[in-house]
Amino acid sequence: LSKNKLSELPSEITRFTALEKLNLYHNVIRFIPDTVTFLQCLTYLDISRNQLSVLPAYLYELPLQVLLVSHNRLVSLPEEINQLCQLIELDASCNQLSHLPIQLGDLQHLEALYLRKNFLVELP
Repeated sequence: LSKNKLSELPSEITRFTALEKLNLYHNVIRFIPDTVTFLQCLTYLDISRNQLSVLPAYLYELPLQVLLVSHNRLVSLPEEINQLCQLIELDASCNQLSHLPIQLGDLQHLEALYLRKNFLVELP
């Protein structure tokens, strides 16, 4: 579903409960609805190059291993990010992050963390 002009996550997507990979790269999505939690097998989510200003806490109920949220309008990452206990890769580059939650350090399986082009002044 990349490079379309989607302004929201199509509700039909939630019917694919066995879906493991979802690529929503380069759309105009402003928020992620709570129905995304129906995708209980989702391990890869690319929602880069959209218009997200916040990552909702219910997103962290998914078994994500890869979360790509670069080139959005994020000003922070929620403390609940530590609930993504299987996360291996997080790309939050090119946002408006000024700080990171200390809970980011709880991600024991995290192997790749990309934070370039933000407004960070210190690390937790």
